Amino acid sequence: MHFDTEEHMPMGIPIIMYFAFISPECHWGKLLPGKEFQLRDGPKIIGNGRILRLIDLEESANTASQSETYSIMRKNND
Repeated sequence: MHFDTEEHMPMGIPIIMYFAFISPECHWGKLLPGKEFQLRDGPKIIGNGRILRLIDLEESANTASQSETYSIMRKNND
């Protein structure tokens, strides 16, 4: 079953979603297959899920942590 992003998902039907993080280095080591999570829209819970697998999170985190922007942010927060 395929749903466009503007369609509402029927309650109780399992779907597979892919996420990309703006700051992957902040999530490395915290996300593991099997971990459960909630999707929120502000204070409202709009979905629940479980991580099945991680795709390139470690590589993305390493790339981000070596970037000039990340180095400047770390320096400003120390």
